Amino acid sequence: MSNRKSQAHYYRFPTKGLFTDYSRLEATELNALRAARAFLTVQGLTIARIVDLAGAWPMTPVNLLRETLPHWRRYSAVTQQRFGDSPIGQLKQCVRLALNDGPSPHGYYLAGIAEHENGPVLQRYVHDLLHETAIEFCRFAVERLHGSQPPLDDKQLLETLCRENGFPAVRTFLRLGREKIEGSDEDNRLAVAQSALFVKPATGMQGQDAMRWDKKVSGTYVNSAGQSCGSFDALLLRLREQSSRLNRDLLVQTVATNRQDIRAFAGRALSTVRLVTLRSAQGGLHPVQAGWRLASIGNAAVDNYHAGGTYFHVDYRTGEVGTGTSLGYPAHPQYLQSAPLTGKKLTGTTLPGWDAFRSLAVGLHAGMTRHTVCGWDLALTDNGPVVVECNSVPGMPAPRQRPLEGFLGTEYASRLTREITGFLSELCPLGSRFRFKDNGPGEQSGPAS
Repeated sequence: MSNRKSQAHYYRFPTKGLFTDYSRLEATELNALRAARAFLTVQGLTIARIVDLAGAWPMTPVNLLRETLPHWRRYSAVTQQRFGDSPIGQLKQCVRLALNDGPSPHGYYLAGIAEHENGPVLQRYVHDLLHETAIEFCRFAVERLHGSQPPLDDKQLLETLCRENGFPAVRTFLRLGREKIEGSDEDNRLAVAQSALFVKPATGMQGQDAMRWDKKVSGTYVNSAGQSCGSFDALLLRLREQSSRLNRDLLVQTVATNRQDIRAFAGRALSTVRLVTLRSAQGGLHPVQAGWRLASIGNAAVDNYHAGGTYFHVDYRTGEVGTGTSLGYPAHPQYLQSAPLTGKKLTGTTLPGWDAFRSLAVGLHAGMTRHTVCGWDLALTDNGPVVVECNSVPGMPAPRQRPLEGFLGTEYASRLTREITGFLSELCPLGSRFRFKDNGPGEQSGPAS
């Protein structure tokens, strides 16, 4: 059974399209995203959601200022100096974009969107949560039409399914809960025999609370923060306490290491590729977005963007590496071209093992789920590519849209629009306000041209 409840996102102020009659409109990409959100709103309408929506409108002026002013104060002066866009002009831009499902003011600056100087390309950016709502809608539609799908966000379940279907995955020895330890005696023995262990929450957390524990000759375990445990049993006790504090199970895994040519760029922390694939209603599978994550700190345990790592855009068709960004963004926009740890240039090179990554991601999507969109986190080790995680609703924040000059108008947006309009035709009766005027009865979504 699926463990994720599909939801519409509103991100703190009213958004367009909740009450629109889409049967009178063309199925443009932005209209499709808004129709998906409106449909989910109606499907999941509860007293709590009605109160949230009703209370949002009076708070609009306050929320807009709270969203805009802190980032405007930090960035507007240097943006004016570099791009010639006046602070007042930027303030108007941020408010206009926010009210029209554009990126948040914070994302506006982090992505360096001000460099477009009021150009039409600004209108191609969407808010990350609007993109997420579209994927949530597709998840809802697939499970309504085809039944529940495996919850691949559960990292141990994903590993189990990978092994059952012949896909390589990082091995888990033990699963720790507040009051239990799951694993066989053989798993326990293998874990003790490891020279290093990697521990992470079983679901979510974006790399937070993940840690590598190295085993010393004395039998003591030490992590990168300098904390130590005198024995394996002491480590398990500590991890159970951590599980209780987080209210999440923890996985104890083998430490996967980068292949030698990846280590030249990435250092010790496992470097992962995020490859997003999209399934059409006819069953075709298409990579639509990709990026390469690398740690920025020598002793980092993970490469996650939200844990201080860097994210380099990758052309999902060729594997060519573009520019990189990090969340530790300075006031002056900077786009990285070299690996932060080693200084080796990445931009313009081809990601090692690209064909293997693409093949693995497409195979995973074909064999694991009927859901429309999946974000696969894959790593290249000395034994080849391995599966690390699956993100059932992968994010698309403004910094990741920047290399594409926005989300709208991309192959990804075009394909997603076709799936949304096709699902609406299947889910909604004739005459429904959610069926676009160019969708006939029972029309299926098809591949983008």
